[in-house]
Amino acid sequence: MAETENKCLYRAHQTNIDREVILAVLKPNVAANPETLVRFKADARAKAKVSHSFVSAVYEGGESDGIHFYSCEMVPATSLEQLNNRGTKLDPKTILQIIKMLGEVLDYFVKENIEHLPVQPRNILLNPGQPPRITNIACETLVKPLDPCVEMRDIGQVLASAMDLSAPAANMAREVTTALVVSEKKPTTWAAIAELAASKMPKSAPVDAGKIQAQSIALKKAVVDAKKKNSRRVLIGSLVSFTLTLTACYLIYRNLTKSEVRISDLGAMITIPAGEFQYQDTKVRIPAFAISKYEVTIAEYAKFLKFLEANPNKAKDFDHPKQSKGKSHIPTGWADMKELNPPNPGYYTRVKKWGQFNGAPITLDSPVFGVDWYDAYAYANWIGQRLPTEQEWEKAARGTGSGKFPWGEENKPERANTGIDFTPNPDPKVGGEKDGFKRWSPVNAPKSDRSEYGVFGMAGNVSEWTASFAEDPQLPGDKVPVIRGGNWKTNDASITRRVLKLSELQSDEGLGFRTAKDIK
Repeated sequence: MAETENKCLYRAHQTNIDREVILAVLKPNVAANPETLVRFKADARAKAKVSHSFVSAVYEGGESDGIHFYSCEMVPATSLEQLNNRGTKLDPKTILQIIKMLGEVLDYFVKENIEHLPVQPRNILLNPGQPPRITNIACETLVKPLDPCVEMRDIGQVLASAMDLSAPAANMAREVTTALVVSEKKPTTWAAIAELAASKMPKSAPVDAGKIQAQSIALKKAVVDAKKKNSRRVLIGSLVSFTLTLTACYLIYRNLTKSEVRISDLGAMITIPAGEFQYQDTKVRIPAFAISKYEVTIAEYAKFLKFLEANPNKAKDFDHPKQSKGKSHIPTGWADMKELNPPNPGYYTRVKKWGQFNGAPITLDSPVFGVDWYDAYAYANWIGQRLPTEQEWEKAARGTGSGKFPWGEENKPERANTGIDFTPNPDPKVGGEKDGFKRWSPVNAPKSDRSEYGVFGMAGNVSEWTASFAEDPQLPGDKVPVIRGGNWKTNDASITRRVLKLSELQSDEGLGFRTAKDIK
């Protein structure tokens, strides 16, 4: 347990998906103060707005038995403060990686208009073989705004004192830390700092380059020796080798570029007729509409990103009016991390090349995840549709009856892709014994997770963003986005499941979306 002025931080276990989290709890002795309570919740919401791969994520917040809390990602890493206390010095490349990371994160905060606390050594997280990260330092407001020049100076001084000056390439890193500290050399923006650090990073050859070169030399020598002994045997052997090589290359190529999406009616829409239906605990009537038969897939979303990459000036045409300028629609975890050598593949690359991610099988016809509400809105707008309201979503899932599941009244979570058989065991063969899937499934499976109208995946696979906002029960007057449906993390497969997110910018591996449109 750790303590701050008004809250305690605990290492906790989230049982429904078997993961470790950090739980921030407002101290009971200050929770009775309305101003302190409002500030705690506002800070939690500010942190939840952050969606950046280098910043620890906030998952959810709420109140239970008078205890106010929010949970966030636990990053298994050592802080710079801990390393400093041990007297450990960092190599120049790590220093440059930290500066580049901080430049990108703080530039993101500026563009998204997110306030943040000053960067401290305890906030910088280091894990060998992985890019540096930072704890979530976002906050609602600051009593005294930060001066970027002072912040750059303080960061430069901290990192300069942490660097091993005897290491090779120390001059390159020292040049950057000096630029942060000395006012006349200081870059003008955080983006410029990130670019400066990146430009000074030593360029290294791939780790296997030496081995590959040695193998190539040895192979050439073997071929020459073989030719001297028997040119005919070499010719036959070469032809056989050439044939085998072509076959192997073809198989590897097929494996590395597999992009099949096997669902024949991908993109199909189901018409839901107008009329009265059971919504939560009441009866409501809504007009006819159409909703996508399946959740939006990785393959479909990839086309959207490809369009945006080819037409960067058109991105704003699909964005929500309240979306921050310059926000990317690349899902969390989607992109390759190029800071590592070799680059660490993101989940899209892993799906295309190996069909696995996070210890589970996955395909391009699995649902896209890691998308926030603005991403889902923009995609739907791009294809000329919209997100469904939660009333539309529930009607499509429930049909004309009053059952709590797409298949009726009986609670059988194994009929959907839920968390009843999830395990964090990294072996992709372990897990999924009951419903057939460890994490994500193709969007048309399981076949039993199908509503009366023929809509798939509303009880499981991924929960889904809706167009609806509801009043925050903790902060009356504030509106927060609503997600509906179960997912592979939870045992709750009921279509009445309704979750409020802290922010439109939150994302999750168990959260995706589908689209809808009006019937004219």
